[in-house]
Amino acid sequence: MKHEYITLRGRVNATVLVLLILCVQVMRAGPEENYSSLRIATKGAGMFYVGASELASVLGVDVAEVETILSTGLVKLENQGAEVARSIAVGGEGFYFYGEAFETAWTLKNAYFVKWELGLDMAVAAGVAPAAVQSGTYRHTTHIEQNLMPVTAVSTDPEKDFWVWHAYTAGDAAKG
Repeated sequence: MKHEYITLRGRVNATVLVLLILCVQVMRAGPEENYSSLRIATKGAGMFYVGASELASVLGVDVAEVETILSTGLVKLENQGAEVARSIAVGGEGFYFYGEAFETAWTLKNAYFVKWELGLDMAVAAGVAPAAVQSGTYRHTTHIEQNLMPVTAVSTDPEKDFWVWHAYTAGDAAKG
């Protein structure tokens, strides 16, 4: 292996040599070494989309650079230490993932961490969408509770539900 050194007046210029070595290392380094890990906060359960433009803005790099990295599959998602499957959008324009709801007395948000490594692809099932039903009835349950006001004096256990959102009274002649 041949080494080339830049010399000034017969001495090796250590500063220039170190800078050259650092430049070569940065050029050879992948995104996992150049980009910092990111945290994505989600609220509720469902499919989430993170665009390459959003990632580029946070990282301070060009969108095309992020799209190239996403196209190669170098994005890994983790939640509470477990790897989360993701699906890369066409052309690396972003990625999709399924986020789970997370509610405690202290937060309503879940945290997903992005690392710039090879990630887990979301499984794809082949099939055709079912035909739409023309008319009829169906059973549906909706959960509409909202944690709006903490009433901490009601419970001494921090794991219990001490949130109040509204009170409705039915059948009372005076109250409705």
